[in-house]
Amino acid sequence: MKRPILIFLASLVLAGLIYLAYALLHDSVAQRRLRRETAYYETVVPQLESRVRVLEGEVEELCELDDSLFRGIFKTPAPQADPVSSLGFLYGNDTIPNYQLVRYTRDKADRLLERSAAVDASLREITALVCGEDFVCPPLKLPLQGLQPSQYGASVGEKLSPVYSKTRLHGGLDLIAFRGEPVYATADGVVTAVARLRSGPGHYVEISHAGDYLTRYTHLDDIFVVKGQRVRRGQKIGGLGMSGAAFAPHLHYEIERDGHRLDPVHFFFLDVAPWDYANILFMTTNTGQSLD
Repeated sequence: MKRPILIFLASLVLAGLIYLAYALLHDSVAQRRLRRETAYYETVVPQLESRVRVLEGEVEELCELDDSLFRGIFKTPAPQADPVSSLGFLYGNDTIPNYQLVRYTRDKADRLLERSAAVDASLREITALVCGEDFVCPPLKLPLQGLQPSQYGASVGEKLSPVYSKTRLHGGLDLIAFRGEPVYATADGVVTAVARLRSGPGHYVEISHAGDYLTRYTHLDDIFVVKGQRVRRGQKIGGLGMSGAAFAPHLHYEIERDGHRLDPVHFFFLDVAPWDYANILFMTTNTGQSLD
């Protein structure tokens, strides 16, 4: 009785040894595939690392070129991808004592609460004005569609003119886009002026709106409206160009009320997200040269 059991156990041990030897000496299909992939990656990864280093060098050169172009044309350093996202000293510095971080956070929270209260008061005041019978909605749309923050140029203020090579009052906002891009009316109104000039504002359209607002669209290539025509908000009135004294294709957009110039960058609430507005404000404020 013991002999068959011993033979059975010996067979099991022998079978286990044979399987172990086979497994050690012969790779499975998955193992062979993994070895081939490992060998491939060992060959490819060094090549990719070399390409990455080359690309990093090219990106650095492009950044330097971009910065030099911005300094040459707009008299300001090239903007970051998201110039208002920095948290200042909280990045890249782990040596600040905890009590300073706590104090900074507390003061920041207090200021935010004060600003929040001020915003609430402003919203209540705005709500009261909007609900009033005499309220007139100003032009709140963009005259161009699909703009990125980097396409906003100089706004109202003293800017260096590339045409006259000196600082002049820039009375509107430069919006940079491709030639021929459609230009839209930013509010309902009546076309009060259409002109085609070889200098100055070039081809331009003026539209008067309710509430004594007036919008002006200059340096157009094409004009699709006539004087006296009534237009609706979002209606195409022309095509972007560089007519007149324009340094590059762009739309120079102006807003006036009762003869006073207003900064158009503060009138885009229907088309601009809050997180984009800070970047747009940064661009328009820090661009030191206009395009006309």
